[in-house]
Formats: sequence, structure tokens, C-alpha cells
Amino acid sequence: AGQALVLAEKSGDLQALRWASGVMAELDILEGRAESAEARLVPLLDRPDLQECDVTMLLPVLAWAQLALGQLVLQRRVSGRLSI
Repeated sequence: AGQALVLAEKSGDLQALRWASGVMAELDILEGRAESAEARLVPLLDRPDLQECDVTMLLPVLAWAQLALGQLVLQRRVSGRLSI
């Protein structure tokens, strides 16, 4: 995933960047770096006035990171953005 992240950044492929960042964020959480996971994902959320479907896959990982950080209020807000 790390190499995919580098390639996505170089190519400017936002969809690939989101995918690779999501995987890297999961690794961050599992390795006890929830702050890094959150910092990695927040800039990749929906851009102003857009609702992008590939952002949806990031929301559970972001909520997990925030839960790991004890940010229950924020986690509930993020989870509320999911329309299942």
C-alpha cells in the first residue's frame, strides 16, 4: 500500500490516493497511530460542494481512528454521514 500511495501522489490520481490512504490508515490504527490515521484521511474527505462516492469507504476507517482516540462525538458524526 505504501508504494501505491507514492504512485497515486505522483500521478495525482485522487481515487487511488484515497484507496491507498485508507489501507495505510488501517495499518496506522492497528499499530497504535490513530492520530496519523485521522490526519491522513481528513484531507481526503469530500471537497466543497461535492459528494464523492469513493469517500464513503474512508468513513468507517476515520470513525475507527476517532474512536481509538476517544473522540466519540466526532465518531458519531462521521458514522452519521454513512447512508446505508
